[in-house]
Amino acid sequence: MSSPVSYISRDSIIHDLHPLTKMIASLWFLTLGIILNKPVYLAAILALILVCGFAASISREIFKSLKSITVFAFIIFLIQIIFYRSGEVAFYIIPGANLLPATLEGINFGISIALRMMIILLSFVILLSTTQVRDMMMVLVEKLKIPYDYAFMFVTALRFIPTFLGEVAKIQEAQRTRGYKVDGINPIKKIYSYVPIALPLVMMSLSKGELLALAMETRAYGIQNRRTYLKEWRMGRMDLILIIGMFLLIVLSIRLV
Repeated sequence: MSSPVSYISRDSIIHDLHPLTKMIASLWFLTLGIILNKPVYLAAILALILVCGFAASISREIFKSLKSITVFAFIIFLIQIIFYRSGEVAFYIIPGANLLPATLEGINFGISIALRMMIILLSFVILLSTTQVRDMMMVLVEKLKIPYDYAFMFVTALRFIPTFLGEVAKIQEAQRTRGYKVDGINPIKKIYSYVPIALPLVMMSLSKGELLALAMETRAYGIQNRRTYLKEWRMGRMDLILIIGMFLLIVLSIRLV
């Protein structure tokens, strides 16, 4: 099984945007996810991200990633409603014994945190699906004058997102083939049921990091200071309009808080 998201060549308006514009858009979604608190606003931002996925002609890949992200968002939601104690009690997770009360504020807070996670991850999924790594590296080093080592670390971290999602899907499929099921069980057991998924994921991350370090060493990383790039990008009218629009919406969002 391949990774659910990586660079996908498409003829779309999103692909044609300057890489810097798309990177600013990802940070814009991240900022809105942090600034806004009400679930209705966060849901609107998530819907806008999905619209961007349709505009980029990668809706199928976005929904594949959404499945994996939703699993962890749901776990975060459950943790929040279990440990958030302020507010009026809406129901009990274990109703017979009146244990683990879920408050209205806890539910609202849990939904907000889960939506924030989905917004942040999906925005970077779209960035990685519509922008080649070499173009992002060029923007960071040549346009923003960021040292190459720091730019490399940032881009590498972004590339680990699709790898992470792909490994989650592989582990889940492997567990299902062994008859391991998490559907139809109560929320408490469901949290513990994801331990067999989390442990292989941590081991995979450590292994990937070791392989990356070995590959960098064998290819003499850092021996040359001057970098050349195959394609040069220039800002267009649409890029400027979008950047100005995102700035104005950030100002409006601050007023809504």
